[in-house]
Amino acid sequence: MCRVEIYAAASIAALLASGSAAMAQDSGWAGYYVGAGLSDVGGRNGEIEASIDPARDGRLNYQTTPTARSFSRERNLDRESTFNLKGGRLFERGRFVWGVEGEVRANGPDRSFIVGPVTSESFVSARDLSLIGNNRPQGGLATTTDTLVADFETQEEASLRLRVGLPLGDRFLVSAFAGPSLVNTDLNLRQDSSVAGIVGFTDALGSRLVFTGFPTANYSISGSSNETLFGGVIGATVDAKLTDRWLLNAEASLARYDAIEATAPAYAGSGSRFSYEPTLYSVSLSLIRRF
Repeated sequence: MCRVEIYAAASIAALLASGSAAMAQDSGWAGYYVGAGLSDVGGRNGEIEASIDPARDGRLNYQTTPTARSFSRERNLDRESTFNLKGGRLFERGRFVWGVEGEVRANGPDRSFIVGPVTSESFVSARDLSLIGNNRPQGGLATTTDTLVADFETQEEASLRLRVGLPLGDRFLVSAFAGPSLVNTDLNLRQDSSVAGIVGFTDALGSRLVFTGFPTANYSISGSSNETLFGGVIGATVDAKLTDRWLLNAEASLARYDAIEATAPAYAGSGSRFSYEPTLYSVSLSLIRRF
């Protein structure tokens, strides 16, 4: 009887040890995983470069050319909430966990930018004599007013990251990541312009100088660009185990991209130009399933 009890106790101890070992093995971080969640994405300190080429009225001869004006400034984007999907594979080596992860987001922030209005003056004479009758045209001043309106939008964003982490106990994993990233973007540019002024001429007898104003000419031209911008992303994550197979993942990231540029067709110069170099930041919370 004693031998039977000893044998039974030994068998139970071996079974418990085997179960504990299997549980310890399952509680590691290595393996494949996929997840989905919500992200809050914004744009910070994106760099704007703009150049406004003033409008020209085709009825006038320009003796002096309106000079294009350039601007450089930084502007943020409006924040946007969006869905994200991620997946990857983790490995364990000693105390550290490392792996590769991919993430995609459905859409991102946007913003309308306004540059101007910019006013410039030029010395002109009339090509179209109907502006001043049949008298000999003289010189005058034309005033041009120009405003750029740029609508910028980010769409799908994707990144591939290398993760390196350190477990904190059995339930938490803190990781840092970095890697290449890309984002689809749209930039629509519109220039609203007006030209108004006066032209001086002598009357029929040549006895006096008369000034006449010509009607204000209004222009609107546009250009657009759709590009995939390349850049890089860095960030940090914290994984918390809900069960052995389900995790809650919190992430913060910062991604910087190349500039997108759009040009409005030229009046007589090189045309007006607008470019924006976005820097996107995000925080997200995702539910992860391990395999």
